[in-house]
Amino acid sequence: MNTHEEVLKITEDLIRFRSTANHLDQLNACADYITSYFEGTDLVVTQLERNGKKTIIVTKGTKTPTIFLYGHYDVVDGDDEQFEPTCESDWLYGRGSMDMKSSVAIFMVIMKQMAENDFSVGAMFTPDEEIGGKDGLQYALDEGYSSRIMILPDGGDQIDKIVAGEKGLIRLKLFAKGKAAHGSRTWLGTSAITLLNNAIEKLQSLFTPVAGHPDGHWVHTYNVGRLDGGTTWNQVPDTAMADGDIRFTEETKANQLLSQIEDVLPEGVTMSSEVLSHGVDVDIEHQDMKAFVSLVEARGKTVEFVRTHGRSDASLLAHTDILPIVCQPLGEHLHARGERVSISAMKEFFEVVETYIAEVAQ
Repeated sequence: MNTHEEVLKITEDLIRFRSTANHLDQLNACADYITSYFEGTDLVVTQLERNGKKTIIVTKGTKTPTIFLYGHYDVVDGDDEQFEPTCESDWLYGRGSMDMKSSVAIFMVIMKQMAENDFSVGAMFTPDEEIGGKDGLQYALDEGYSSRIMILPDGGDQIDKIVAGEKGLIRLKLFAKGKAAHGSRTWLGTSAITLLNNAIEKLQSLFTPVAGHPDGHWVHTYNVGRLDGGTTWNQVPDTAMADGDIRFTEETKANQLLSQIEDVLPEGVTMSSEVLSHGVDVDIEHQDMKAFVSLVEARGKTVEFVRTHGRSDASLLAHTDILPIVCQPLGEHLHARGERVSISAMKEFFEVVETYIAEVAQ
């Protein structure tokens, strides 16, 4: 079995683990599989455990290598058949094939090979990117693990689309308190649903309407994802709730935006918020970024820097000095039926990262 056949086999093995947030046993079985791969090497393998979930960190004895290779082995859930990998032509299908068990396998094999040289590199495999990363990457950062560069194959969709920015994410809940009354005597009550609707309209006035978005939609957005109110159809409701998310661009501070929102809320409506991630602004002129770009373009590709509306664990690096390089092997149908990754693109990504380590992690 050659190197790339090994990567493919490991990816298939990883896909078979139903390593979702609600299957802790499968998460930990996947973590143990990754850990066991490094047995018999001189590499230092550490399992950081928090809230029952395991982050596997593989190093040469230092918490601060030049480069950390980052991968998350948790996935979103799917149907049973999505956890049985299949190959067709140049495509590997299965849950996590693109996001991101193929990259985990690539980094496992690269890191094992690194045991034989002096390059300053480590690998980190986390259990909870899909639910925010607090028990994985954030915990590792809190424990003193860091690097000059972190390669995170969790965005960009292919190797020549490198993420230059990510929006921040706030979960926002609105709570309206009215006065209950019978539906035939509306004048005796105050509808919490009406109060809530008024509040939502006032909030939406702070955001650019979709018709006015620039190309690329790089503006703040507000989405109401869930509504709840009242107890029966013929009663003026005294309570109502809206649960939604705000995506904000990297130049804005979350607390500034939340202060603006609080100022426009009408009487009878309160809010609670959770800042789940901050915006990411990547230094694309950094010499280490330019070195990576050069290797990609040496393969006849033209690198495009892109900005993404979703979050990845790169957002956890926003307040550090770590340079995130976010791109990945070509894949399609993220979090959906038919999720797949290109096998030839996996090989290409492997070779670029391997060469980059040799050039930069001296």
